[in-house]
Amino acid sequence: MLSIWACVETLKSVQRNHPKRTLYERQRLETYKRPKIKPKALSEDGLKFESEHYLLTFSEDIKKVPKFGSTQERISRGLGDLIFMEGQYEFVKKIFGFEAKDKIKIIVHRTLRGNSRDAYTSMSRGMKVVDNQFQAAYNIEVHFGIDAFKKRSVQAHELTHAFTQVYALPAWLSEGIAVLVESEYAGGALWAKAKRNLEPIGLDENGVNIIQNWRGHGSTLPDKSIETYAYSYSIVSELRRRYGDDFFKKFFALLDKDGIHYKAGVLSSSVIVYYMSQAAGEDLVPFFQQLKFNVRKLKRENILSILAN
Repeated sequence: MLSIWACVETLKSVQRNHPKRTLYERQRLETYKRPKIKPKALSEDGLKFESEHYLLTFSEDIKKVPKFGSTQERISRGLGDLIFMEGQYEFVKKIFGFEAKDKIKIIVHRTLRGNSRDAYTSMSRGMKVVDNQFQAAYNIEVHFGIDAFKKRSVQAHELTHAFTQVYALPAWLSEGIAVLVESEYAGGALWAKAKRNLEPIGLDENGVNIIQNWRGHGSTLPDKSIETYAYSYSIVSELRRRYGDDFFKKFFALLDKDGIHYKAGVLSSSVIVYYMSQAAGEDLVPFFQQLKFNVRKLKRENILSILAN
């Protein structure tokens, strides 16, 4: 039997001989920094908070939830969550170019639609006057049941929808982006590991990839739920890998410039592929056709005619 001294010397020898991994060889997740503008409590009871880009409200009955019972517990949790959210804001701004013109409202309920694990994002559009000019205004609310809110991965996923919902994206793109943020910022998204290749997970009766017409939470493919989210993430990740970290930033900037999403309803995959092609600097119709998407090549005048009608 080795003495304690001998065990220590053996351990030191193993450590000396074990090759060290450099910082760039280690798997890394995005970390978040404290925002320059500190979040603050707006009410003495610890139910309302504000940060640079968010307004956070805990419902009155949250006081009955363990670890949310005292004012100090709620204040500590609320300020900490807003620091996390502001870090995510910088993350999605860097990759996708998203910026909120109005503060996003976050409401946390003890139960939401009868379920403490539920979450959803709602949006209403209006107009506001800025410098004597009318501009689109969005009222975005993100609702969480308390158990959903407690999970950073769910926070990251649902808050991403607060940005993408403005663009009326098809579910495969909207959910793919949300899973990317959930996985690469919050370190969550177990389903992101379920599918990491681009082979279709299924075809419909017309031979079209079932992901193209997937409706996200309203899906009729419950047996495919993990695969559909993971496959959507695979597509988004592959596009980012091929065309660079600024690919999606260019894509959304082009949508903003033409404003097509303001009038067109949910954008078709062919319209999405047109703007992605412009961002990539090459025709992506063949790429999506290989994935068995039913898409066709469009011209800009075809798309802008939607705005004229």
